[in-house]
Amino acid sequence: MFHSDHLGVSSNHNALADHCSPLLPSSAKDLYGSEQVGARVLTEAELGINPGGSNNPNDNGDPLPGVLEHPGSVQWYYLEWDGAYLIGFDQASYDLGYEVQVYSADNLSRPVKAYGAREYEQVVGTRPPVTVYGKKYVVQGGPFYIKVYHPTHQHLDLPGNASGSYVLGIDALGCTDKYNDACPIFPNMNYAFEMPSGTFDSSPEKDSMYFDLAVERPTKPAEQRVVFDVFNYPANTLESALVYNDPTTDIVRTNGGIPLEMAGVTNQGTSSAACNCSLSIDTDVPSPVDPSQRMVWRVRRGHGTGAVTFTVVWSTELTVAFGGGIWDELDQMNLVCSETTSDSGNHDEIDTEVWVDGIHMSGGPGNAHRHDVGRFGDGEHRSMDQINAWLRSPWRFKSEVRWRRHETDTGGSSNQVDFEVGTIDIFETGPFSAAVKDFVDVYFDDGHYSTEVASNHGLQSYSAP
Repeated sequence: MFHSDHLGVSSNHNALADHCSPLLPSSAKDLYGSEQVGARVLTEAELGINPGGSNNPNDNGDPLPGVLEHPGSVQWYYLEWDGAYLIGFDQASYDLGYEVQVYSADNLSRPVKAYGAREYEQVVGTRPPVTVYGKKYVVQGGPFYIKVYHPTHQHLDLPGNASGSYVLGIDALGCTDKYNDACPIFPNMNYAFEMPSGTFDSSPEKDSMYFDLAVERPTKPAEQRVVFDVFNYPANTLESALVYNDPTTDIVRTNGGIPLEMAGVTNQGTSSAACNCSLSIDTDVPSPVDPSQRMVWRVRRGHGTGAVTFTVVWSTELTVAFGGGIWDELDQMNLVCSETTSDSGNHDEIDTEVWVDGIHMSGGPGNAHRHDVGRFGDGEHRSMDQINAWLRSPWRFKSEVRWRRHETDTGGSSNQVDFEVGTIDIFETGPFSAAVKDFVDVYFDDGHYSTEVASNHGLQSYSAP
């Protein structure tokens, strides 16, 4: 028996207005007779990047004024280049409650989540300069669309907003400091960057690029192994170090008195071409006190003055199992009954419990270990989201997550079945949306149930300290 994974959709109908459709201008002209109806195509200069799509650390882009002409209007922008961006509004638009959503061009149903809950500020433009307040986004596999909207359709009635005007700011992050301009990177994903030629301003160290990452706390507090790799760069050009978060000075982190830094590692002499060199820092970090621990990774020019392209990836041994409803890219987790057991009448009574690295999880009503999922008949399903939340999902583990399902017979006896979610290899990389999904069949005698479990190396967003 198969169960539909189709979700309900909503549509928004409104009067034609400038940039009200995500269509590219040429397609909008064919459909509506006007290119102006299509998405506004962003230029490299407006984003503060060099020709060809690389970071320009000395340019923070331009303010982008727009107007939502009608109640409920939206405007769309087309972003061609992968990268890390700060996207937000000027003070007036921010105070009025304007919002953005970012979408991959191949998925306009689910927006890309911002990197963390923290909001940053950045100055864009020079005539005059405008301070933008917003969040960071890491976008890979573009192109992308940015939707500007107001959550209240009556936005034109807000004091001081009769025109529906706003000012949007989009800054391609240059990774030139430890905070506003630091580039966020998710675990176990390869990111390509370019260090510009010549000397460039960065803080607190010159000629340095800074990366913002979050080490998540295991459900069972424990140290975890993390590895930081720089590769695909010309030999003898780069240095790598983990530094403390103090924005005024660079002090290299240590582990057991050993500095967490690497420089000058090559195996192809002094070739100026990209080699199979690697700067690798392999260490253990204590269990964070907070849900996640912010760390800063610095890649600095070691020798030379030319532009340097390189790839970075940080890897963690931690695996995160999602119970559903946690991350937009993962469907709600359901327990599905294909066929009830023959000895239980028309319905089965199912309950569940969970162990994470040996810890018997508890929570919810009565702080219980074991929770009732519900009564099941053939073809019925129940959401596991609430129960998993009680049992502190998502589970971050180093060894295994073990689920136990109980089926209680009419006479009071109980059958139970265990299944396990194993770890993902520390060096397995790939698109962050490519979570490992397992379809698990559970059999109680002649009864048949199934569920879906997803796991990855971390959450896509976190509450950045």
